[in-house]
Amino acid sequence: MRACRCAAVLVAAALLAGCASPARLFIHPRAEFIGTPADFGAAYEEVRMPRRDGGETRGWWLPNSASDAAVVLFGGNSGNRSHHLAYARIVWSAGFSVLMTEYQGFGPGGGEPSLSAFGPDGEAAVAWASGKSPRVGVWGISLGSAVALHAAAARPDIVKAACVEGSFRLAPAMRSYMAHVMPAVLAAPLAVLTRGVFIPGDSDPEGSVGGIAAPVFFIHGDRDHLTSTLWAGELFEGAPGPREFWLMGETGHAPEPLRSCDGEYQEQITRFFRRTLRGERQPQAGATWTARRVADGWEIDADVVCEGPFPAPVEISAVGDGETARERVWMSGPHDHVFICMASRPASVSARRWTRVEYAGATWRPDLTPVSKGYRWLRRANELTSEGRPPVAELLAANVDEVLGPAYTNALVEAGIAARDPADSRALFQRALDTAQEKPYYYILGDAVYYEPQSWSRAAVAEMLPGLYKLKALDPPGEKNRALPVPIGGK
Repeated sequence: MRACRCAAVLVAAALLAGCASPARLFIHPRAEFIGTPADFGAAYEEVRMPRRDGGETRGWWLPNSASDAAVVLFGGNSGNRSHHLAYARIVWSAGFSVLMTEYQGFGPGGGEPSLSAFGPDGEAAVAWASGKSPRVGVWGISLGSAVALHAAAARPDIVKAACVEGSFRLAPAMRSYMAHVMPAVLAAPLAVLTRGVFIPGDSDPEGSVGGIAAPVFFIHGDRDHLTSTLWAGELFEGAPGPREFWLMGETGHAPEPLRSCDGEYQEQITRFFRRTLRGERQPQAGATWTARRVADGWEIDADVVCEGPFPAPVEISAVGDGETARERVWMSGPHDHVFICMASRPASVSARRWTRVEYAGATWRPDLTPVSKGYRWLRRANELTSEGRPPVAELLAANVDEVLGPAYTNALVEAGIAARDPADSRALFQRALDTAQEKPYYYILGDAVYYEPQSWSRAAVAEMLPGLYKLKALDPPGEKNRALPVPIGGK
């Protein structure tokens, strides 16, 4: 057994030595831009920012005269800054200046990517932004969450708020990622070697979060199979300053949160930055908790506090090892006790006040936009397809016409696909898929096409088309019904 481990370490070392850049095992940059901030009406300029290691960080600066606060945006491990325009649009439209940061090796003329450059890129970006705005916040998506937390810990004199989506603990994340792309016997030693040799010690979010006194807002999907909800919950509990956690239901990894709670997502992001960077009063909720062992698992006793006005829709979420649980309540006053049961020991418990809800008997549920409803139907189609079960019958039986009628076509328009005649859903959807293949910048209903369309989308939708055609009694698509693409935010 020991000989096998040694052999695995030697093979892993050889793999690393044979890589032109070990960074390319983890990051997948794109050289070409697929859009600019001008697509949603923002003026912008290309900027270059000096780094402490002698290099330079590039980015787009989107000034906004509505306030003197700025948000520095750090994207994920793929694409480039142009793939994160939808995020920039949210905070820019809310009146903030935005700095869209480009990592070394990303974008045109970006050079060779380097794992050791992410920290300096983050520090350079917030330092440059502080010369433009007296109040600076950071927003990190996926890999960018580590960069944002590092920048907030390294420059507490500058960063006054941090929002992180899809955050992770470095060591288990590396092991998990490598296990997806190579045999497990190689994944574990390669993760250890890469962590020790190529990644600076200050890059671990777990170490960064403990040094952040500024408010931190954690966002995570409860079905995120790329970065575990457990890791985000542990980081949340380790944050010493003001902290918030939003566990998004029926949602995977970025960019899914953009569509799964469309409207509420934008509202929660902008409310956080308006509160922390502008000093605006925004009612909040929070919880302290204890847990005790019971016969069938663990019982959580959450003491929930909430600011008025009342009644207030509050969601209490718990995260365990491979398990999440939630309870939704109407709070009629500032204090309440909520009990939640879990099979595994809870790692974190949080409470969040929602803004867009509808009554559902004694409780409430999210008031979903057509975009989010459509997204959740397609996610369900994906799950059924992966289980080998045809999704058409279930979707049609579940009154899917309520979603795929006018709301369905409106959702496509809102998501970035417009049609001359919205009556022909079949032609619209097929054209949306074709557009997604040709231009990844555009979004189709539910499936946020980020870099490449998801492989399941075309198959699942192709199976749905006959049912949609029959349901809507559509005529064969004609030229007048051809769907025309417009950028995100276009009309």
